[in-house]
This record gives sequence, structure tokens and C-alpha cells, in this order.
Amino acid sequence: ALAGQLKGAPAISLDFDGAKIHLLLPENAAEIAAQVNGERSLAEIRRRLGKAGLRLSPSAFSCQFTELYKALNGINAMFLR
Repeated sequence: ALAGQLKGAPAISLDFDGAKIHLLLPENAAEIAAQVNGERSLAEIRRRLGKAGLRLSPSAFSCQFTELYKALNGINAMFLR
């Protein structure tokens, strides 16, 4: 559900009680979010992306995941255990 909303979106725009917030998303936000299920490790998510044809170096994946996590966690849409 969330991944579909992120597809092709360079950012998320929100309005919190009149405060407009614009959060930039990484290039592969939708693809990464689609692999997050609360059970998979980051290594497993990166491996699954590679199998689907999206090959990211460990550092590129880390940068993109961190950017996505900061945006989504900031609006209570993604948490880590």
C-alpha cells in the first residue's frame, strides 16, 4: 500500500495542522518500501532488490534506506525493531 503511494514520487507533502511539510524521498523509495515487511533484515531487502534487477552497492542501498527511513519514521510511517 505505502510502496504504491511512493511510486514515482520524488517527495511526500503533508499538512500537519497547517504546518506544510515536504519530505524528499530517495530514487528507489517505492521499491525499497515494497520489500519492508517487519520481518526482513536490511541485507535481505537489498538481496531481494538485486534479484528483482535493482542492484545497489551496499553504500548506495544504505544511503537510500537511511533517507527513506528518516522521512517515513518522522511521520510515524516506518519503525525499526
